[in-house]
This record gives sequence, structure tokens and C-alpha cells, in this order.
Amino acid sequence: MPRVAALDRLRAVALLLMLVQHLTGWFHGDPRAVLPGWDGFVLTDVCAPAFTVAAGASAVLMAEAMRRKGRRLVDATVVRRYGLLVPLGIALHWVLWRDPLGWGVLETLGLVVVLSTLFARRAPVAFLGAAAVVALVVGPQVTEHLTGDGLVAHVFGPGFPLVTYLGFALVGAAGARLVLDGDDRAAEALLLGGLLTLVAAATTAAGYPPDRHPGTLVGFVIPGLAGTLLLYGVLARWSAPAVLEAVLRPAAKHTLGIFIGHYGLYWALRSAGLLETVAPMPAVVLAVVTAVAVTLVAPLVPPLPWSPRTGRRHQAPNTSANTSGTGRSSWA
Repeated sequence: MPRVAALDRLRAVALLLMLVQHLTGWFHGDPRAVLPGWDGFVLTDVCAPAFTVAAGASAVLMAEAMRRKGRRLVDATVVRRYGLLVPLGIALHWVLWRDPLGWGVLETLGLVVVLSTLFARRAPVAFLGAAAVVALVVGPQVTEHLTGDGLVAHVFGPGFPLVTYLGFALVGAAGARLVLDGDDRAAEALLLGGLLTLVAAATTAAGYPPDRHPGTLVGFVIPGLAGTLLLYGVLARWSAPAVLEAVLRPAAKHTLGIFIGHYGLYWALRSAGLLETVAPMPAVVLAVVTAVAVTLVAPLVPPLPWSPRTGRRHQAPNTSANTSGTGRSSWA
């Protein structure tokens, strides 16, 4: 199995962008009023598409590694490891907001990764690409016509629209199939990302600036995919300084723990009455510092000896290694 270091880096950068956006909102208020970008889409909004693409790719590489090792029940393992994100996300919504119908990033991510991985194990790459295009085109249309407070509206509606994010997961799944020959496909990612950036620039100049999800095809899908591909290509070709790698490595390895843990910080701020009490620019600085600190602390938290997602924890011979699809990464 090839090592795809850029995929680990993409997952880590997406997580850090998400932390900065969330923390800025918790410290100050609407992050889109502070962070650079447009009224509806700031630069950190690329974190959701980027993370979904990375998760879709990582799951396919994990499944392929299991198949090559002769492991049985690969599909069942995929469903267990990623499907359990759905009840985990629902539980998080209940604990923090007492909202049993809440549907957020964990639930969407778990479901779309299961679907994209099971499909990727059976369909040719061309079919995966076509399915991704269809989902990304149709997704915003589905969301636009859904209103109300029912479960269907929550799942397919504007929160984390399922069809659109299934498209991003399928993009990652197709990309994973392409890197199985040992080529990280960074050049292709940079080229396609550059072309999509030109399209986004043209639509922005025509009066249709980027907008966050659910957004539209030109407002959210194209800018989000362009940013994701450019990030992946740059991270594959750039030799990051050691100090930055020291932040990215634990962010890639402890993604789920960091994500859940940062909501503990939200609970603490809310309980102490400290939400939205910081001025705009200090809030951004504090968000960046806190995101880095949370990432550096994550490896120091003792891991659970057993998890319903991954089973009994095994100590790897070389714990510093972190690969996508070959080892037990944060989303595997």
C-alpha cells in the first residue's frame, strides 16, 4: 500500500481550519464577520469539503489495505468504524443542546463515508467520478427545496446537506482509487484545482461570490472543491517546517478526539458565561493559539484501551509513523 502523507496533512489542515472558525465564533460571534473572505464564505469554510474528501479517501485506502492483507468482513468493518459516527454525533447534540433531531458534521460524515466506500469497492473509477459530479450538482438543488423541522429536512437540509457531502466523499473515494498505483496525483490535483479556481473567480466577478453550504454549485461546491484540491496539491509538494509538522502530525492522528474535545471547551465557555466576550482581532489570535494548543495536548491524553469503533487498542511497533490506509489513523 502506498503512503499518502499529503492526505494526512490535508485532514490535519482541514481540522485546524475548522477549529479556528469554531473558536473564533465562540470567542467573538459570527466568524464570517471577522475572518477573511466574503460575506457568506470565509477561507476557513473550505475545511468541511476538504475534510470530507480526505475522509472518503482514507476509508477507501483502509478498506483496500484490509483486503490485501486477507482480512474478512471488510464491509462490516467500514460500517462499524464510520457508521458509529452517526450515533456519536446524535449523542453530542443531545448532551450539548438537548436536540434529538439535530444533524451535524459527524452524522453526515459517518453516513457519506460508509456509502462512498461501499460504492468505491464495487464500481470503476469512472463511475465514481460520474456519481460525484451528479451528487455535487444535484445536492444544492435538493437542499433548496427542503424546508421544515423534520428529520428529513435536518438530514438533507442546509445544516450539513447529505447529498452534497456525499459528492465530496465520492471525490475522495475516486482519488484514493487513483493513488493506489503509488502516484499521489498532486499534479492533477493542482491542475484541476487551478481550473476550478478560475471558474470561481469568473463567477465571483459576474456577481456570484462564494457562499457557505448549502450554497449553490457555483457558490459553494466549486470554491470548496477548488480549495481542497489546491490544498492537497500544495501539501503533497511542500516540505513543511519541522515546527509545523509537529502540529499537523497529532492533528492527523487524533482527529476524532480533538473534534469531540473542542466541544468540551465550548461547554466550559458556555457554563462560565464567556461565549462571545472577546473583541474581533484578539478573538482570531486566541482561536489560532487555542487550536494549536488543543492539537499539541491531544497526544498526551491517555487513549481508551478499547473502542467500539476500532476494538482493542494495539501498540504499533513505530508509533511515530502515520499513514493513510495502511495504519490506524484517526478516521480508520
